[in-house]
Formats: sequence, C-alpha cells, structure tokens
Amino acid sequence: MIYSRVREARQTPYKRDNGRMKQQTAASAKTRVNIRLHRLGWALDGREQNVYQEGDCRLPSQKKRLGNLQPDYILYPKGGDQPLAVIEVKRPGKDLDSALAQGRQYAEKLGADIVFATDSYVTIACRADGKPVRLGSVKIDDLAREAMLRRLGGGFDPDLRVIQSRDELVKIFKQAERELRRDGIDTGMDAVYEFCIILFIKVNSETKADGQWRRLCGQTVATVMKTFRAITAEYKKMYRGIFREMKITKPDVLMNIIRLLREVNLVDTDIDIKGEAYEHFLKRYGSWNKSVIGQFFTPRHITDMMAVYLDPAVGEKIYDPFCGTGGMLISCCRAMADYLASDKDEAALKENTLFGADINNGASQLAQMNMIVIGDGHTNIKRGDSLSAAVNREYHKVITNIPFNLKGDFGDAARVYKVTERNPNILCVLHCLRAAMVGGQALVIVPENICYQEAYDKGRRLLLREARLNAVIRLPRATFKSYTTARTCVLHFTDIGENRATESFPYVDIAHDGYSDSQWREPIDKNDIPRFLENRGNLSAAYPTLALDAAARFTPADSGQEFRANYCLLRELLEEKPVTRLDPDREYREPNLSSATNTISPRGGPRLGRNFKGGKKRLIEPGDLVIGTLHTQRGRGLFAISDGCYVGESQLVASVKTDIVDPDYLVAALRRILPTLKADDLVGRETFKKEELLNLRVPKQPAWFSSTERKRLSARLRQLRKELDEKTARAVDS
Repeated sequence: MIYSRVREARQTPYKRDNGRMKQQTAASAKTRVNIRLHRLGWALDGREQNVYQEGDCRLPSQKKRLGNLQPDYILYPKGGDQPLAVIEVKRPGKDLDSALAQGRQYAEKLGADIVFATDSYVTIACRADGKPVRLGSVKIDDLAREAMLRRLGGGFDPDLRVIQSRDELVKIFKQAERELRRDGIDTGMDAVYEFCIILFIKVNSETKADGQWRRLCGQTVATVMKTFRAITAEYKKMYRGIFREMKITKPDVLMNIIRLLREVNLVDTDIDIKGEAYEHFLKRYGSWNKSVIGQFFTPRHITDMMAVYLDPAVGEKIYDPFCGTGGMLISCCRAMADYLASDKDEAALKENTLFGADINNGASQLAQMNMIVIGDGHTNIKRGDSLSAAVNREYHKVITNIPFNLKGDFGDAARVYKVTERNPNILCVLHCLRAAMVGGQALVIVPENICYQEAYDKGRRLLLREARLNAVIRLPRATFKSYTTARTCVLHFTDIGENRATESFPYVDIAHDGYSDSQWREPIDKNDIPRFLENRGNLSAAYPTLALDAAARFTPADSGQEFRANYCLLRELLEEKPVTRLDPDREYREPNLSSATNTISPRGGPRLGRNFKGGKKRLIEPGDLVIGTLHTQRGRGLFAISDGCYVGESQLVASVKTDIVDPDYLVAALRRILPTLKADDLVGRETFKKEELLNLRVPKQPAWFSSTERKRLSARLRQLRKELDEKTARAVDS
C-alpha cells in the first residue's frame, strides 16, 4: 500500500519548474515519511511497533494528556514507554516553523525531548524547549535512527565510544595523516586515497557486515600487510577499476591507522558528522595547495540543498560531468534511496540512474568508493575529460559544480561544441546544457561574475539560446573559503533545447547557510536554506524577480523603465581613452590621486617616454576623469577630474561627455556613490575591476544643476557666510 502510493506520486505529471512538489499532498508526504522511517529501522506496525500515528499512543495516560491533540508521529524506544521524539508533517510549500511550534506543544505534554517538522523533502528540528538539536558541534536537522535519538536525548550506553563531534573524528584523521607521512606519503591525492581505502574497508564492513574489517583487526604487525593486500585484491575483483596498488609499505604505519579506527564505532555515528569530517580531511589538501587535488569540494549541506531542489527520481538519468569525489551524486542517491518504492526501483537506482565523470583518476575512484558505501550506484562513474567530448541529449537532469577558471587554450573544446566561445566556464555550462534531454533541467554552480561581467556577454547569450534560466541562487561568500573567496551562485536551467526565451527569473540570495564565515566554518543558527527549500515550488512569490538587459546581464525586472528614467550607467557618461604610444623624447608625469580630497597631483619628477615600461600609456588631459584602484574597505574612492597633463596605466581614464553631464555634478555623484560600496558587492576582491566601475548606476543630472544655477547658489552661499561672520564679530565686540 505504501509503495503503490509512492509510485503514484512519482508518476504524477509535473511542470518543469519543480511543479511536482506543488502537487504533493500531506498524505503523500506522510507516505514518504513512512518509507523513510522504515528504512531508518523504525517499526510502523507489528509486535515491535515503536511508531504511533495520528494521535495514537503507547500508554492510555499519554493519550489522556494529549486530549484532542493528534501528533502526526510519536517515536518510542523499542521496549520503552517514554517518547523520544514527535514528528509533524506538512505538505510541501507549507510553513515548517509553525509545524515545529505545534510539535513542541505535543512534546511538552508527552515529555518527549526532540521535535521534527518535515514536508518529506525538507526537515528542521529543535528540542522541546526550542533550542537547536546538536551532537557535539554539529546541528541535527534530519530524521534519525533510534540509537541516534537515544544519544541526542542522553539515553545511550556511556561505555560505548561513539564519535560525538566532527572535531573528534578530524583529530583521528590528523593522526592518520602523520602516520602516512612516516611512510613517505605526503602528497595530497595519494594521502587521501591511501587513508580512504582503509576507511572504506571499515565503513563498508559496518554497513554490509562483510567481515573484512574484523579480519584486518585480528592481524599482528607481522601479518597485517599480507592480509591487507589480500582484502584489497578481493575488492579489486569485485569493483573493477577502483582499487589500485597501495603505496603503504610500513606494516607499523598500517597497524597504527587500523588501531586509530578500531577504537571508534562509526556505524552509530551520525552520517552527517562522518561526511563533514571526511570533507574536512580532503579540504586540508585543497586549502594548502589547490593544484594537489585540483578540485573545489562542494560542502555537503550545499549538495544536499541542490539535490532536494532538483528532486531527482528513480527512472530519470542524473548526470554530473565534473563529479570530483561524487558529492552531488551521493546527495542525489541519498535523496532517492530513502524513498524507494520497490526492489525494482532499488535495482534501477544502482544500475541506470546516476552517471558521472571526472578527469582526475583518483577523484573518480573516490567517488566510486563513496557510492559503494552509501548503497552502490558506482557503475556509471567513469574517468574522463567532459570538455573533450560533447554529450548529446542523454540525461533528464544535470547537477554539478563546474571547475572554475581552467587555464589553457580551449580551441579544441570549442570545435567539439561547434562554437567560437573559448571561455572554459562557459564551455563547462554548455556541456551540461547539451548533455540534458530536450525539456530537461540543469543545476550548475558557477562563479557569479558570469552573470554580469562584460567579458561574458557573448557566452551568456550562447547559454540562453540553449535553455531558459529558471532561477539564480546566490551562495554565501564563504561557501568555498578554503579555495576562493569569489562569489558563487547556482544557475537553474529548464526547458532545455525548447527555444524558450528567459523573460524574468527569481533571484535567491542565501546570506547564511548555517555555518560561520571562518576558515573552518563552524555551525551557527542562522540559516536561509530551509526557507529557500520550503518555497522551492514557487520562488517568485518569496523572492525578488530579475530580468536580462540587452547584454544579457541581470537587472531588476520591475524597475527597467524607472531605471532608464532616473539613472544611467557611468559608461554612458564617459568616453574611455585608449592606450597610446608615448613620444620617447617627451617628458611625462605620473598622477597621484587623493581619496581624501578627490584631487590629482604629480607623483615624482618628470620622465622621458622611453623610460616608461612598454612605452604605452593612457594620456590624461585637463578635464579627464581618472578613477584609480578602489579599496572599498577604506570607505572612500580614488578619483579626480584632472587639472593637468599626466600619463596613466591601470586607472580608468576617460573624457566626460559634457553634453550629457556636468563634470562638477559627476564628481558630486561619485563622492556619494563610491564610499557606499561594500566589499560584499565585489566578486571576492577588495577592489573593483574597470568593467564593474563602468556599470555603476549614476542618478541623472537634475535640470536645476546648471552653470547659471550653480553660480547663483554659490553667490548666495558667500552672502550667507559674510552675514554670519558679521553677526559673529558683533557678538564678540559686545
């Protein structure tokens, strides 16, 4: 019965803008929760039943305390009468905060410590007193097994050593890392791979009970290496193309790492803690030396967010062309595995649902290992250079984090895709759009400058001919802080290949993602992701709408006419001066800009043109506007109207179009605009690039700002100052 209802929900036709989630009812959400609880080991019926629904309770006294109240779910420990948790279920799109408050009322009457609110896609949690649910330093926001709830509530065996926090597990990882260095294994991918092989044996044995870890732990220093090689040889036969020859040569190193892991129980450790610690271990190499692994590891909570938003289903083909260690595919696999409706669906998930590729052999092997541990699905993950071979309309949905700003000449890739565009960021997104079926979807993390920089104008037009831009989700600046502080965003494309133009789209700004902005990103309570996911079926109602201008850059959709009536871009007021070759025998001066007074003065003495590097500069003449490097964190701008002749190189140098704007007005406007710009307005820098400066919005010069009016106002100001001086003098004399 449960499975048939899930199948019906999956087969319901849906719009491509996540309309499927709009059609979900509270009943179908409960069906998904039932399957999720069953897979977590809870008993919904039978002699060992420990899940009671619709207000039913284990004890009559509890039913009496509830009165007419009917909690959706009450979770009990096996063989116990004291509730562990209460679950309230809402259909997708409904407010989960109100459901959480409702659940707290039930929990208080029942004496339960933990409350969950869920729409079967998004889950939030708190304790009965409203405080966050934490295990160590990690905030818990997902349905959990009984053992986990007992630990969260304090009812667990204190003699059993279970990892309680990310820091505790990371400490073990660091000790293992030091051991590997003793064996000469200190390069990034080698160290990650060697450790992950050992971790794989342990976790795989715990989840599948294959006995290999117990076999390994029973060895001595003299026999451990032989047994280890035998186990990996068996895995090589079982999982072809994943396992390679090990580089560990010292038996005592191997034995010490085994002892480190043998002392802890990972099977009852929350999967989020293991995942975050695992990512932390991998990131250490990426943050020290990006070229070691060559990957930007997408944080687990971001991949989970994207998987929930994309809503992958068994029967669809999901593809990540730049999969790295498989984070996106793992999140998609987990999102589907929790709600499988039959054995046939389980086989389809493993064999014909998840597809991935990565150019790095070590990363693709780790992705396969990760997929095996969480429930297989590794078969279709391959090593390969996605940019070297176009994929044509093979997948229902594409989800990825593109490799940012690859170096080199991508002329060959451009020829593969039959375009003239050579920018690697654009080509990566183009690969995703070409790989999706007609009418399919793509969810892609990109550097945010793709959205507005002039250098990407041509590339944006190319992409928007391939698909409709359905939404833009801006991620916090610190999302990839271990690798870059550049702003990133998620582009959601729909109607791929159907030639549907983008008219407007919702713009979601996730300011907080539940983690601090520090290097190691500690958990915090501020989190905008749940609200985003709750509204994923109708983002336009919850977030502002943007549109594309003539250059396919983002502008507010509802203020285009207002903008043209009241503002203009700085570039429209200027005529930029080109670089010119200097006269080798003529003397030139370099300018010094003052941000305090917005004036320009000579820097050093005059120099002959032949003494300037390259012999090319921009000539600055009286009346030209010069804008130097703008340090926004100083709260002021470096600019001035030149009153002499100079030469400049890195500055923006332009003559002012005096038929459009008065230079005095432009100076006054820039004095107001530039100091208000914040570092957060930039793309990972303290300074603006020229294109960003030229796109600044300047209020149009009002009619009253004329030379005649300025003279009149100046004369009136002088008269007022004179009158004030006279009054002050009389007051002093008296």
